[in-house]
Amino acid sequence: EKSSLDSALLCLEKGLALSEELGDKLNMTICIGCIGSVWEKKGDYSKSMQNFERDLVLAKEMGDKQGIAIACGLIGDLLSVKGDFQQSNVYCEENLRLSKELNYRKGIAKALNTLGDNWFCLGDYEQSVRYYDEAINCSREIGNRLLLGHSLLEKCQVLLAIGETAYARQVLEEGRDIALALGNSDLTFEANILRAKVNYQEGSKSEANRQLLQLLNLSRKEREEAAVHFELRLVVENASLHTQKALELYRLLYQKTPQYTYRYRVELLEKELN
Repeated sequence: EKSSLDSALLCLEKGLALSEELGDKLNMTICIGCIGSVWEKKGDYSKSMQNFERDLVLAKEMGDKQGIAIACGLIGDLLSVKGDFQQSNVYCEENLRLSKELNYRKGIAKALNTLGDNWFCLGDYEQSVRYYDEAINCSREIGNRLLLGHSLLEKCQVLLAIGETAYARQVLEEGRDIALALGNSDLTFEANILRAKVNYQEGSKSEANRQLLQLLNLSRKEREEAAVHFELRLVVENASLHTQKALELYRLLYQKTPQYTYRYRVELLEKELN
């Protein structure tokens, strides 16, 4: 993956240089935004933000409202990943406002989904569900099944948090069906983790344990293995082994990619072990 990201970065930087030479500002904004996204995937959030902010400045200079909306969305998403939820809301709301003005439906759905994420992390579950519901409706209307799947599974997380287990099961199964139909391995993994969590919350502890152990055997990525150990610690009798393993993995993941979720789980697991 690293080599493909490096190759993409090289091509985009060449494209940006050519666009600058030609004075093609529209293509410059596209290249700069894509470069920022590559740096985000590489885990360098500082370089990613520098490019997203440059993209926003250039879009504003051009008076390109859709470009401004997209740049605000990129900045809002990155701030959310970093854990700066209040500031992320500022950019996401601006993205939402402009996307509605332009009837840019994909932008509307993405902004609504990130706002749902932010309010969940801020602890306002009612607001979170409201935004996810709007995102789900919008994604259905435009036929964007990937966005729909993400919003359904993220809504399921909130429903579990507020104890709406039966409703969570219903929302989960629709999201999981979409993930399987799309053949999206990341979305399917998230759905399967949630399925085990729903089973556990319904009282089927042994079934949750079985599903998580099966997922652990199938895990091929550090973040997947970490997520399974994180959930297994809640369903097994001797949790310390899974707690320690999850902590080791999340520490490694946070060193590579400083996501808020990784930091939050590291701090939580450290407290549990102490």
